[in-house]
Amino acid sequence: MKTFIAPSLLVLFFIELLISCSGSSFNSDIWDKHPSENFKRTQSPFPDSPDAVVIFDREEIKVDPVYHDLLHKRYVRIQIFSEAGKEHANIEIPYWYSDKIYDIRAQTILPDGRKIQLDPADIFDKGVETGWRYKTFALPGVAANCIIDYQYRVRDTNANFIGPKYFQSQLFTEYSKLVLSIPDEYTYNIAALNAPADYIDPEGKLHALTHNEYEKIYTWEYNNLHPIKDVEHLYNLPDQLFSLHMQMAVSSHLPIEKSFSEQWSKLIEILVDHYDSYLDPGNRLNDLLAEVPISDSASGVSPKDIYQFVRDNFDREHYSGIITEELSDVLKERAGTKVEKNFLTISLLRVAGFEADPVFISRRSNGILNVGSPTLEKIDHALVRVKENDQYTLIDAGNDYASFDYMPADNYSGIGLILSSNPDSIFYQFPVRPKASREDILTTATIDDDGNLIGSFAVRATGFFAAEMREFYSLTAEDSAKRSAHFARLMPEILVDSISHNTSLTDHDKAMTTTVHFQIPGFLDLSGDLCYVPTTYYGRFEANDLTAEKRELPVQFDFPFHVRETVTINLPANWEIIELPKNVSLKGPGIGFQKLFMSQTNGFQLLWSSQLVKLQHPNSNYPVLKNYFTEAVAIDQNKIVVRRKNP
Repeated sequence: MKTFIAPSLLVLFFIELLISCSGSSFNSDIWDKHPSENFKRTQSPFPDSPDAVVIFDREEIKVDPVYHDLLHKRYVRIQIFSEAGKEHANIEIPYWYSDKIYDIRAQTILPDGRKIQLDPADIFDKGVETGWRYKTFALPGVAANCIIDYQYRVRDTNANFIGPKYFQSQLFTEYSKLVLSIPDEYTYNIAALNAPADYIDPEGKLHALTHNEYEKIYTWEYNNLHPIKDVEHLYNLPDQLFSLHMQMAVSSHLPIEKSFSEQWSKLIEILVDHYDSYLDPGNRLNDLLAEVPISDSASGVSPKDIYQFVRDNFDREHYSGIITEELSDVLKERAGTKVEKNFLTISLLRVAGFEADPVFISRRSNGILNVGSPTLEKIDHALVRVKENDQYTLIDAGNDYASFDYMPADNYSGIGLILSSNPDSIFYQFPVRPKASREDILTTATIDDDGNLIGSFAVRATGFFAAEMREFYSLTAEDSAKRSAHFARLMPEILVDSISHNTSLTDHDKAMTTTVHFQIPGFLDLSGDLCYVPTTYYGRFEANDLTAEKRELPVQFDFPFHVRETVTINLPANWEIIELPKNVSLKGPGIGFQKLFMSQTNGFQLLWSSQLVKLQHPNSNYPVLKNYFTEAVAIDQNKIVVRRKNP
């Protein structure tokens, strides 16, 4: 039996100190050489990446056979062709908070051979204290025709998982290479996402180390990878890129303090231990539970009562990680992070006798939770699953403006890791489509003899529309100018006279209603005998976000909805309608738009209705969706023709 003897941490620190202070660079032959060949081109040869191009992205990852850490070395070179491309000289290097990132070097290379080095004092740090952090810097002296280099090293203490390693980016990549070196006794399972059609896993080449030990070296090399650009109606860009994800499967050589959770069940044990004060609160919450207002005295305290109590009576601390303080600290401060508020909700629900468990998720914007890789690095939130009347409901008391029935839309990612005392499965699947939200608008206005429009919008909102309205009114409580500006964006030249709402901002279960009184001076030019009246007021399709000729990515919408506006416009007494636009109904995959017109004695009425049911569409639906929105925008440009009556 082989015994692992850990070398002195002082020796490790001394070695890293030598490396970080040496100022040396890997691939120094490339770093020091002037890239004259690249400067022969003055514009990008790739139409889908006109402003900048990744010349190469080289990364080496080595599993340290002594310390069982991951050692990363990465070197990136980008050629910038235009003013717009200069934004790619603002660099963010992500790293997990427990990693050590060092030997960061960067330089700008100009066509005449000059090199401008990055001053280490201009490297900054940001991010979550116990989560993902970023080293950020802007390359100096960047011009419209230059090349930038940057490189860095990372020591990652978690060798259990490697990746994700992204070969693609939002720029065209001419060359991307990954070299992975692992001790022979290690085995990793590899998952390639969005890989090229000809992708195959490389064969490992055996390389002799000292002391009769060996390592295997795997190499991935790719040329001319097209960019994947961030676009409208997409939850998460990284999940669409060609990437590798590797999980340790076997190691006969790992010391006990470096043991890894090769199964989710082991990770759950760690989580249960961390959240123990919440999951088993004992009698500490009896007095707090007695403070919860009961909505129905006959049936007693309900999950909704507890949810509303925590949401509204514990201040929110803005921290985005899932690490929590002890329950006693939250109770003392009467405040907590969104995760702490949800765990407090679980504690109170359990004390009240309800089955309640935490569900750890990766939100839509954070990407897909890889059920094959038991790691916390992808998890960014925790929800509450509560059982009432034999039905499970997911709730989020960490959001100040959501309601019991509507979590923030970003939460609906579809799967989470559940810490249940009676688990049927360690994963909990839930709907990716929340209940539909609705917005009903009654618009009434009169055009006077001078062509001024004077009227009002009366809006009734439910679901996510109501949550957005509650947030808006809460954040602008002391700023009437911002409130007016918000509604003034609806129509050119609008002047807001007054804004009112008659629903309590704390009663999240009821619809939000608001009334806006407005006027638009000079809405119509009535100097002639013929005039054209616009047909869009509150609801409108101003522009089509789907502008690309084709799309390789899915099209994703936030939540289902139905918006319906009824408009009544009174014309001046001496004007009459001579032509109404045709009634129109558009239908697409899980989406619909209707616009109906009706002439009245003293004006006209129109119905504007937009509905969306299907949230996620394959890219094969893109042409139909693009055409749908193009037609909808055109329909909203239609106008009603009116003329002056004969005397």
